[in-house]
Amino acid sequence: MMAFTSEAGLVAIIINLLAILPMFVAFKFVENRHRPFLVTICGSYAVFYWMRSVMLTLGLDSSALDPLAIDPRGVDAANIRLAVWSVLAMLSFVAFQNVAVRPGAAGLPKRRYDFVQLRRLAIYASIGATMCFGVIVAKVGSPIAAIEAAKSEKAVAGLYLLQFGPVAAMVLSLAAALAGKREGHRLVLRMPFLALGLLNSLYVFAWGSRRVVVIYLAGLMLEPVFTAVGDRRTASSSGNQGRDLRRWAGIALIGVMVIGSALGLRVARDHVLQGRTSDAIAEASPLRSVSVAMNATVYDSYVLAVRDTPEVFGFSGSELFINGTGGVVPRAVWADKPTNIAPGAAFRQLYEPEVKNGWPVGAVGEWWLSFGWFGIVLGGILSGVCYAAASQALGDLRKNPLAHALAVGIVFQVLELGLNVQSLARWIGWCGSVLFALSIVARLAPPPKQWGQMAPDRELVRNP
Repeated sequence: MMAFTSEAGLVAIIINLLAILPMFVAFKFVENRHRPFLVTICGSYAVFYWMRSVMLTLGLDSSALDPLAIDPRGVDAANIRLAVWSVLAMLSFVAFQNVAVRPGAAGLPKRRYDFVQLRRLAIYASIGATMCFGVIVAKVGSPIAAIEAAKSEKAVAGLYLLQFGPVAAMVLSLAAALAGKREGHRLVLRMPFLALGLLNSLYVFAWGSRRVVVIYLAGLMLEPVFTAVGDRRTASSSGNQGRDLRRWAGIALIGVMVIGSALGLRVARDHVLQGRTSDAIAEASPLRSVSVAMNATVYDSYVLAVRDTPEVFGFSGSELFINGTGGVVPRAVWADKPTNIAPGAAFRQLYEPEVKNGWPVGAVGEWWLSFGWFGIVLGGILSGVCYAAASQALGDLRKNPLAHALAVGIVFQVLELGLNVQSLARWIGWCGSVLFALSIVARLAPPPKQWGQMAPDRELVRNP
């Protein structure tokens, strides 16, 4: 373990804190309606960067990319760049928090829906999601075979777009469950939509992606957090303190569920593909196992990118962004479309050319690999602007359950760690699929009440 009394150890800890603090400082300068969105951003950075950063800085774990050992100086260099990125992203987020972005911009839903409306939308969207899942099962023979085909054989590559049906149904189911809770409906009425959200998440897991399950559970965990951080006042009565204690206990429980589900799904996928738990989990320490299961080793790849670029590999310029953004163009239209548009795959193949899977480096790493320090500065500023615009368009996440459900996916998947190479393609997939589902379901089963009418939010009435 790093010696805290050594000069190098103290410098490493200070640099690590500088990479973490800007987003917490930003809480003092953003308006109340943006605070829940900022919480989600912090959660994304905590999972994909800060958790591993603390482990490596304090010597609690070694690099997950052995034998490509990462020395402490590489961690410090990566954290310096992350600190600059964080400062610039938060400065631009605060500066542009009142940017004039209306609801409905860039493919976000224009209207709010209450529980009665959302539950009908969720049911019909889930029926469509089941049909989408049925197509892949019919093609490969079974749900288990679907996981294997998607990850190993790429046999379902032509059906890739069908996964966004379950994604949209998951978002609507989560929104329905959240709306039911906020409007005071009994658990027995909300439980079917909690189950539907999980089921639709598992449909996406059949394409080899367990992240959607984690996003769904994170959306549930963040609901009481949004309520807590959206109210600056401190509860003084013993009744409020007891309620807050139960709230944070519930948050902790769902947090354990998020970690446990990520680890369990990773083990399940290993058994489907290999018949056993992979060495990355079975032979690893508990901290390493959790890191691998949560895809938190993005930070390890990012540190490696900083260490070896440009000393070993030159900056790639705009190539990563051209390939990633071009992912929205069908291969039938773009004849020379690269096989791997994910920047993580291109990065790993610099070291292991024969391996198809990638080492994602996160938005900070992608901008560094492309443009160096100029990329860190430009990417940080643009990421903050995108965060502010998305938060302004979504509005107060405490008041709009559908915006809440969308925000978690936008931060953890679309704007993962900032504006990244694949943000455009992911935005079209996540937000576009929800809008498409809303338009189709609304025609097939229009909500019984006029759209846009919301039942009063009881919690917000009590705590305006």
